[in-house]
Amino acid sequence: VRAILAAGAEDWDPLFEPSDFWVAHSKYIAAEIYVSNVAPHEHAEVLRSWTGFIESRLRGLVEHLAPLPLCNLRLMPKKLPLLASAGEAQNGEGCAYVLGFDIDKDRMQGEELHMTAKIEQFRASVLFAAEKAGVVNERNRRMQRLKFISFDSWKEMPDVVFDHTLGGRDAAKAIRKRIVAARKQQKAREAAEASLEAELTGDNGVREDSAQIGGHLAEKGAQSQESKLGTGESQNGKVQGDDAGEGHEHEERVQDS
Repeated sequence: VRAILAAGAEDWDPLFEPSDFWVAHSKYIAAEIYVSNVAPHEHAEVLRSWTGFIESRLRGLVEHLAPLPLCNLRLMPKKLPLLASAGEAQNGEGCAYVLGFDIDKDRMQGEELHMTAKIEQFRASVLFAAEKAGVVNERNRRMQRLKFISFDSWKEMPDVVFDHTLGGRDAAKAIRKRIVAARKQQKAREAAEASLEAELTGDNGVREDSAQIGGHLAEKGAQSQESKLGTGESQNGKVQGDDAGEGHEHEERVQDS
């Protein structure tokens, strides 16, 4: 919105273009919310209550994962159908939310990334809060489910994701292709700028070294000239002093005679 306003607020079409979130990240996690084995007359209310409670806590998942060597953590606030648990959910009903992220290679230690502990900590904190709020109790504890599904690539996500967000997998592939091309261009620009900066820095270094050498030589020359001038003044003073002395003696002899 800021970019559109800065450009004069004349073209609002980019605001309504599909988000590239679904193909822009290297990894994804889906949080699936559903219930099972609930009495039919209670099903709708239990599912609504459980879903609303989890939705109010989902941003906490980003906070729990933040200490890990991850970057560009984004939780997309778009409700999707269940991606992998429809067979477990009562009447196949429930919803899913997707979080995308990339690996921060500068902070990564080793070859493997372990996220299970952080995700289970988040799950435990949600269940504890649900118990305090009265949403979960001993009777319905096993009925309300919060399941996490990980995807190592956007390609692993089911078609239902792209059908509901980008208009199908083919459209997702086209957007991904544009993203990859844009990233390559950005890397090429950064490499060119770095090369130019290094070249300019090298030229400046040579110029600075030349200037320092030239200044040093000039200073030496000035010191040598001052030394010579000082010697010349002493000799002239001596000559002038002798000439003056001879003049006085000659003047005295003339007076005596």
